[in-house]
Amino acid sequence: MGGAICLLLQFNKPFYRGAILIDPMCKISDMVRLKWLIPEILMFVAKCAPTIPIVPTADLVDKSVKMSEKRRIGGMNPGRYTGNRKLRMDMELLRVIDYLSRRLSEVDIPSIVSMEMRMRLRIQK
Repeated sequence: MGGAICLLLQFNKPFYRGAILIDPMCKISDMVRLKWLIPEILMFVAKCAPTIPIVPTADLVDKSVKMSEKRRIGGMNPGRYTGNRKLRMDMELLRVIDYLSRRLSEVDIPSIVSMEMRMRLRIQK
């Protein structure tokens, strides 16, 4: 979400002259987006019981740490959250991504976006 936070800061109060965005989470492809009824139901449930851990979560240590010895150390961290994500967290992520995707045309700072993101954007078109 670092790229999203960078863009949110730029929308609210521009204070930098450029950005390097590495895989910014700014849009969800229509191919993987849930149908309209499911998010509406989940938003209602999130308002009533936001801390329900129902969102399945893959182990991020395996995805984010490349070196096997460091991956093992990361897996032993007692402060690491290993349960499912809370529903409200994902609802907020979706809310921010929807907001950013509507305002992407307003980004007027020079930016470098990683190659992976450009490939995803090309696939989405």
